[in-house]
Amino acid sequence: MRKSKNPSTTNAYYAAKAQFTIGEIEQDRMNQVALTLPKNAYQKQLSEKSALLEATVGAYSIVIKFSISEWTTRAICQIGQSYEDFAVGIFKQERPQKIVVADRLALELGIAQAVEKYFIEKALKYHEQNVKLGIKRKAG
Repeated sequence: MRKSKNPSTTNAYYAAKAQFTIGEIEQDRMNQVALTLPKNAYQKQLSEKSALLEATVGAYSIVIKFSISEWTTRAICQIGQSYEDFAVGIFKQERPQKIVVADRLALELGIAQAVEKYFIEKALKYHEQNVKLGIKRKAG
């Protein structure tokens, strides 16, 4: 992204909107990647999904740099939603049918920890940031 030194408010608004659309496209691509078996396919899909998550968050992060409050709020919300979507994708991953109970429990624990990481450590942070922005805007 090349940013002019003094973009008009209108140009900045539409540039932020266009960049937000790029984030939506990346997020949709990420959500289309299903995590399936066998393990080598799963690892490749997880790598692809992770890369698309990074691209999604990166695209929405650029929106915030335009400092247009409406688009900043939307972008922060979508970053949180992107982390939630990623966590849901991990939760919905295909699981092997014939494994011993101990391995099943270990797998489910690993999935639960990953989901918690993306919901609590990642998504919640952005949703809380949006609430803080809303309170700040209302007070200001």
